[in-house]
Amino acid sequence: MLKALDSPDLNVSGLKGTAAQLIAHLGMTPEPAATKLAEYLLSNRLPITKETFQSALQWLKAAEAAEAGLPVIKSMFIQQLPFVKDVFDALFTQSKGEPLHKLLSVFKQQLQDVGAVTRTAVKLMDVLDSLHVVKQNQLQQNGLQNLVATWLDPDSTPEMKSGAFSLLQKTGLIPKGITESVFLENLMDGAEARSGMAKISVIDKLHQGLQLLSGAKSGAFAKVEEIETTINRIFNGHDHLPADIHSIQRKNISAEKLSPLAFHLLQGAFTEATAKKAIGGKKEVNDLIGYLNMDTEQIEESKGKVAELLFQSLNKLPEARYVRINEKLVLSHVLEAEFQTIDFTNGPSVAHQLKEMTKVLGLQLEHALINLSGDDMKEIPNDLETLKPLLLKLLNEQIPASIKEMAEQILNRITAQQILSQENGPIQNLLLTLPLNLGSIQTDLTLQWSGRKTKMAK
Repeated sequence: MLKALDSPDLNVSGLKGTAAQLIAHLGMTPEPAATKLAEYLLSNRLPITKETFQSALQWLKAAEAAEAGLPVIKSMFIQQLPFVKDVFDALFTQSKGEPLHKLLSVFKQQLQDVGAVTRTAVKLMDVLDSLHVVKQNQLQQNGLQNLVATWLDPDSTPEMKSGAFSLLQKTGLIPKGITESVFLENLMDGAEARSGMAKISVIDKLHQGLQLLSGAKSGAFAKVEEIETTINRIFNGHDHLPADIHSIQRKNISAEKLSPLAFHLLQGAFTEATAKKAIGGKKEVNDLIGYLNMDTEQIEESKGKVAELLFQSLNKLPEARYVRINEKLVLSHVLEAEFQTIDFTNGPSVAHQLKEMTKVLGLQLEHALINLSGDDMKEIPNDLETLKPLLLKLLNEQIPASIKEMAEQILNRITAQQILSQENGPIQNLLLTLPLNLGSIQTDLTLQWSGRKTKMAK
């Protein structure tokens, strides 16, 4: 038999008495957590059944934050959301207000620290990279690579190439006071003395090519074209060169003619290294930098100097005025590559980038799967390579507890956005939180919108 309780008197003694009466009526133990929940539900005039009360009490205890979880319970009632634990967990994580960009950055660092525990973890790191999640010491780790990339990039303008080379000298990676041609000649001359290159690696190919150029200076070839042919064979994977590769009539070829070939060698090695996937490619790029300068301590010092130059440029510090115009162009280019930002002065660009980021987060996964036609089945793999489905997959794998906890938090944040972006009768709600880079500053961009649907013209 159902029995209506009297409306509570909102003075303290009346509310406490009614809460105690409610708890007894529901057959619950009168513990402090139950009393707080009963008082909150009564004072906010929220509907109460034994099942919802037991569920809410259990969730609040598990969350170990009854006070913070109470408004979440209220939201679930008011927005008529499914009264289930997954919804509570998602909204509770959202309510804690931890910045999404911070969660993503910490998660990326955790994945890096433990290494590639699973293939899913490797894919997640790629996704986080695509969201431009700034890694700790990012300028120091990637700045030097980006300077070398700008110097060797075939698409770089002569001004950018010279600026990058000059900056590499300022960092100490390349000796000061020498021209590019002299540096390349020194690389050729030093090739014979170097050893221990990993076979079939990009660096081994570079090493073989430089040895050939060194030999050409001493009369191993007759024509530059013969050297080019030989170098092409090396980069195309031919282990054995033909016996008649050298002409009968040989002559010494000047370093001036060989320097461009040395530069193209470096370009080829760099292009091949960067084309490789994730960790393997980054290692080979680092190996390439190590070949340019064999002093490991100097390389670490150069990384620090690059970060310093980028920081000065980014923050427009007084020291930045000593940088040449072509060097400024390179520093701006590297900063843009490291900290891609949204141009808020361009509406269509903003809309496009926000849409792309929602895809990467996996916010549209369920919608995509529900509306998938037979012709679109081939697109499923792309939808499953986004953040949410990869997190779901990772949670079913053997991973450390700390990574599992962080993955659950991020998954709850994504799910909360989906829950809070829904139709409520004629009202359409939207909540979107995205990680955002503004220069070196990281923040969250939160869009919240609510509007009434109108009939679309046919």
